[in-house]
Amino acid sequence: MIIGLQQFAPLSMKPLAIGLTDQRITLWDTLLLTYLNRIDKKVKYNKVNGKAFEELYISMYASNNSEHVVLDISFGSIKTCDAKTKMTGGLILNCTVQNTKLSFINCYLSGNNNKLFEDLKKIYYSREDNNTPQANQVCFIFGDLGFGLELNKSKALEMLKQGHITELFKFDNLWKQYKKSYSLPEITESEITFRPTYRLVKRTKQYDVREEEPCWRDRILWIKNKEIVCKKYSSVRKIMFSTNSPVYGLFSAPIYGQPVIEEVNLDESFSLLNSSEVQKSEGNSNESQNTSFIDLEAEKNTSQYD
Repeated sequence: MIIGLQQFAPLSMKPLAIGLTDQRITLWDTLLLTYLNRIDKKVKYNKVNGKAFEELYISMYASNNSEHVVLDISFGSIKTCDAKTKMTGGLILNCTVQNTKLSFINCYLSGNNNKLFEDLKKIYYSREDNNTPQANQVCFIFGDLGFGLELNKSKALEMLKQGHITELFKFDNLWKQYKKSYSLPEITESEITFRPTYRLVKRTKQYDVREEEPCWRDRILWIKNKEIVCKKYSSVRKIMFSTNSPVYGLFSAPIYGQPVIEEVNLDESFSLLNSSEVQKSEGNSNESQNTSFIDLEAEKNTSQYD
């Protein structure tokens, strides 16, 4: 399981100097492991590795019933901001399982549409897997990607009230702009059927539309690979300590020669994350906490594909 946090650390450097980043890492690792291990008492999760970079954090967890051996874990990071803007960029986790190279790119981006795609391009090509055959690569790009809607606020709210989620998503700027861009390899995303994840009034399910329309800034994309299957893609509206609803996905990915791993009950784990312990841990913090979850289920692969 891969978990990525955005706006993980305060924007100012003062808290970093006094060690609050390390404290927050410890807090989140403890909380996440506690709730993951409550899902099934027969399964125990342990942290494999993780890294923080500015406002981003990415961590890998593995269950004790997994027969996978994760090798060659490495991290990369890149800033995409200038001196006048807040920190934006990407944090990359690369690893190898059998002969499959996996990359997980946790992003926090902002700016106009052209800048967003240029930043995604910089982050993607900063990975360390250029010598890996394309057929052996699995790459996910996720986090707060910054894309809004090409629609005014009043119209967006009207469509939301009527429950026209599919129609509203047609105005999503990510895919509108991607069709005009050749700066990235072919990326894809599962169908979105959940409500916009941004921008919410903290501790409520109400949208804050003072500055912009509700939209899907929090996404999970992957480099198109016909062997990757998305089994679930949703958000968790019950978790309300941020201006963003957390997004999660369950994927089946090819890890050659490995057994099938039982699915994790993600809905139950995220319900646990809404407990009073998490609310209390955030205290009176004014920082937004965005979260993305990716759970990978490896499939035994001995057949030929068309």
